[in-house]
Amino acid sequence: MDFIKTGDQPHASVICLSSITRLDVSRGKKSRVLAGAAIGFAVGAGIGAFLIKGNSENDLADRDAALIGAGILAIPGTIVGAIIGGDKSGEKWEKVNLDTLVGDVPRH
Repeated sequence: MDFIKTGDQPHASVICLSSITRLDVSRGKKSRVLAGAAIGFAVGAGIGAFLIKGNSENDLADRDAALIGAGILAIPGTIVGAIIGGDKSGEKWEKVNLDTLVGDVPRH
């Protein structure tokens, strides 16, 4: 039976190679700030356009009122979306083909 040792003493673990069924390696974290900002922009602009257009009591055309409303809430929506997106950063994992590791595993 082949074993691998992970870590250093006193926190070392010994694992039997035949018990490993899957191995994933981290490829780093990916920020979602831009995606969050884009979603926040769209939501803020949509809500702003809807609210201002529906409450327009002056001489502004509906289209102009909608554009003004979109402009007012798009910036706060972008900021909130970027903050939420930055908080939701995810880690990218890649599956490792175990057959390629057998020859490279140190023997103990």
